[in-house]
Amino acid sequence: MNLKKFAAGLLFLSGTCLLVLTGCGPADSGEAPQTESAAPSVEIASTADIDELGMTEDKAVYADDDPGSIVCFYVTVQRGDAGSDTDHSFDEVKNVVRFINDSHVANDVYARAILQVGDETGPLPGMLGYGVTESNARIRVRGNSSSVMAQKSYKLALDDEAGLWRGQSNIALNKSAFDVTRIKNKLYFDMLKDIPGISSIRTQFARLFIKDETSGQTQFEDYGFYTQAEVPTKKYLGNHGLDREGYLYKAISFNFEPSEALKNFNDPAFDLEAFETVLSCKGRQDNEKLMELVELINDLSVDINEIVGTYIDRENYITWLAYNILTANIDTTVQNFYLYNPVNSRKWYFIPWDGDNM
Repeated sequence: MNLKKFAAGLLFLSGTCLLVLTGCGPADSGEAPQTESAAPSVEIASTADIDELGMTEDKAVYADDDPGSIVCFYVTVQRGDAGSDTDHSFDEVKNVVRFINDSHVANDVYARAILQVGDETGPLPGMLGYGVTESNARIRVRGNSSSVMAQKSYKLALDDEAGLWRGQSNIALNKSAFDVTRIKNKLYFDMLKDIPGISSIRTQFARLFIKDETSGQTQFEDYGFYTQAEVPTKKYLGNHGLDREGYLYKAISFNFEPSEALKNFNDPAFDLEAFETVLSCKGRQDNEKLMELVELINDLSVDINEIVGTYIDRENYITWLAYNILTANIDTTVQNFYLYNPVNSRKWYFIPWDGDNM
């Protein structure tokens, strides 16, 4: 047989077999059409209704807490750039009063600061701010009624490039001026950590040392004993396994009643300063769902038991009420709580804040 004809025939036969085996042969090949076997069914787990999940906090966030330890914060206060919002001395910062005629007033005065973490011997290698010579944070007085006291509480907001301390960029140092024991705030949140259906806050006993370079100080002064409390923010939501993209508000003077200050951010008449006398937005900047909740609560034709259960999580709300009653924490009627609502959920949840009056 001619070798070229044999090779060509073999190539043709191989191609035909391949087409038949792949089910892609010519229609007139004479082969019976192949039937495809039915694809195996796939079982898909049902997804729980987000409104039925409750407050699903990741309690592992508290695993590394050491209730008996003390962390030392070293703060070097510096005047900010001329004309900036931090162009203030430390005396101007700490003499601020944010509570006048029984009402909160927006009166925040900032200075720059170097924040360093260590122990009683000083800042420690490997800890936040060690070796830093330029300011990495802003400092202001925190608290409302406590701002009238001689011993102040402070808030330090870390710059983005400064890094985080225990996953936090806002360090709230509470003097607990109304608490002679100085331990109530930490006790309040430590007991709350293991209670289901509600979220707590990480706390840490601390000592604060301040060197006020705006007045010429060259050494750190011991400001004494504080309680550091985790500030609910978007980072807090993420750290606690909650919805980082959700709605989050801090109650400043909020009684769930309609107010001229309650407008949406995109409303031409929205006044941020007026709004922040009622609430402080810490999450998604969209007040529509909150305003709908307020309207619903004040609609006397709607049974409150329909609202609590459908729009306010019943277990969380009752737990929050019961815990504050049992601890006699009475300063929670219009302040000292946060409201949280996950995206795509109808339900709102209470997050406690400030237990030094319990």
